[in-house]
Amino acid sequence: MRARVAWLVLGVLTLACALAPAEPTSSLSLDGVPFAVTRCSNDQVPARGVDLHGAAGDKIRIVQTWGGRASVAYFAAGAEHATVIGESCGTITTRTSAGDSSALDGEATLDCAGWGRNVVGEARFRNCGASR
Repeated sequence: MRARVAWLVLGVLTLACALAPAEPTSSLSLDGVPFAVTRCSNDQVPARGVDLHGAAGDKIRIVQTWGGRASVAYFAAGAEHATVIGESCGTITTRTSAGDSSALDGEATLDCAGWGRNVVGEARFRNCGASR
């Protein structure tokens, strides 16, 4: 009986994790101004990383490169092409979200500058899956 209850609890927790909304938190600044992250997504297949979407419709893309290094690009609101701000200018750790193998959890620490822009700070993200 206890084994059945344990499996039931495990199943409910797995389902709750899979249905939980993406939860990014950030202390990032873009060009010295706080970057308010409203959501995150993971549309970069086959690359491993996340897009942190800002309140103004812009986004910061963080891509994991060799050795856990981070490369960063900035997309202005509505832009199809990004400005690459820096390569290997920070660290990022990603792992598969519990209950959803297509979503990512992780954290990044950035200190990136290039092309007249800079991104500095830390971000944590959970359950970042494909954009809806």
